[in-house]
Amino acid sequence: SSGINAEWPLRPGICRHTSAIFHMKYEYLSKITNILASFSLKDVAEGVNEKHLAPWSEMCTKDSITSTPLSPFIYSSQLESMNIRASNAKIKETGFSFRFPHVTEVLLRDVVEDFVQINVFPGSQLGSGSTSGS
Repeated sequence: SSGINAEWPLRPGICRHTSAIFHMKYEYLSKITNILASFSLKDVAEGVNEKHLAPWSEMCTKDSITSTPLSPFIYSSQLESMNIRASNAKIKETGFSFRFPHVTEVLLRDVVEDFVQINVFPGSQLGSGSTSGS
């Protein structure tokens, strides 16, 4: 099982949308690769952090961001295999309806652009579809 409930396929949509917004590639690793990587999650996390923390700091400095709750830092425990399953059946039984039932690129871009507006995300990193003017 992929661990993703067909009722709410969050991960593929998020990856596709962030890829479009930031012009970056993503891929899903095979189960064997995940098993091999799990033997040294601490080393994987350290490598990822070494690769991303300095550029993140540089981007924030470039955009005059001095304090932000956002960070590319990852703990090794966050790399452990986790199944994502969500059912909205119980909340729907109450009559609740979702204003935004699916994650879309437009909605995700709006969130990122809100972060840019409150100066916690470097807007210079947004793709050409940005409406923030950065």
